[in-house]
Amino acid sequence: MHVSKFLLVLLPVLANCTGFIRLNFTSSRRINIKIEIIDESQKSFELPLYPNSTRSAVFDLPEYKGYVDYKITMISMFTGTVTGSMVHRRIHLDQKYSNDAFSSDGILLSIQTTYECAGNFYGPRCEQQCDNKLANLARKRCDKMGKIRCDYGWMGPKCSQAVDPRKCSCENSGICVTTSFSNTTLECECQNGFAGDKCEISLGRNEKAVPSESCSNKDVCLNGGTCFANGPKHFCACAHGFDGEFCEISLRGDQRSISEIEKKEGYNYFVITCTIFSLFILLCIACCFTYRNRGSRSDALQRGQTFDFPQMAKVDVVMVKSDEKQIYTIENDYTTAPIKSTDPVYSTIHRPPPPPSQFPPPTPIWP
Repeated sequence: MHVSKFLLVLLPVLANCTGFIRLNFTSSRRINIKIEIIDESQKSFELPLYPNSTRSAVFDLPEYKGYVDYKITMISMFTGTVTGSMVHRRIHLDQKYSNDAFSSDGILLSIQTTYECAGNFYGPRCEQQCDNKLANLARKRCDKMGKIRCDYGWMGPKCSQAVDPRKCSCENSGICVTTSFSNTTLECECQNGFAGDKCEISLGRNEKAVPSESCSNKDVCLNGGTCFANGPKHFCACAHGFDGEFCEISLRGDQRSISEIEKKEGYNYFVITCTIFSLFILLCIACCFTYRNRGSRSDALQRGQTFDFPQMAKVDVVMVKSDEKQIYTIENDYTTAPIKSTDPVYSTIHRPPPPPSQFPPPTPIWP
């Protein structure tokens, strides 16, 4: 009972606190500024500003009135005294963004105002509540108006079909999304500072389109798929025979990825090529060896059939005895030399040499 009463008291407070205002200040000189909100809350902020640097002040809106009044006082950093005149400004909440500037006592002060909704609140007045985290569980999201539509990158009645950003051709990093009326119709959702059917119109706020990084990883799409950025999501245009968010599903009988198949086929081609080349080299070596042995063997047999026995050459022997020279010629029968057993020279000449072999020498065997 007490818990229910507490929630009843708290809900109106939560319902009223739906938006906040962000003020960005830039000064041309060093100065302190004091910002005072003119309403029942009487909130105030003090910020030190430095040349060409930006400081921010943020405050909540307890309720939506359509405008917010505030005043700015500039105070010297050195003396602490007020310089220049007090400036009053009004913020119109129907404009999400606005720029302002004024000069006082030689100091130029620029103000950029942004009206933003608190978490889970949407719409021009932040009056529409939508739980975006709960919607993400079903591949849906809350759009700027607080309506439920398919999440970025998805479309179809059940938000199960991937969005092809090429069908929208959005410029300036626009996102191809489903419309607020149908989850099957696509349109371009532009970034801040751009408008148009394809986000081709710049609103002149000096804002640059932030490129998407959803395709920064080169391995997002598998099996030869091509990645296309679509805001925070990506779209993979799969190669023939593959499907899925990342092209990970094979529509062929072989469930391996195309990279694995190409790697295996490349390895097989390499092995087959090396095998054929090795067999060719071995065949050439065998042919050369056979041809060389055949020529050597035939030459050896031919030499063995026509072998001529060597003829003994005639030898002239000079024998010296008592200062007289006598010459004896040994003929083929080795018997013409006189025999004198007392003289060792005649004994050596008389000794017959061994008879020659009656068979031809053996045929040499070539390696």
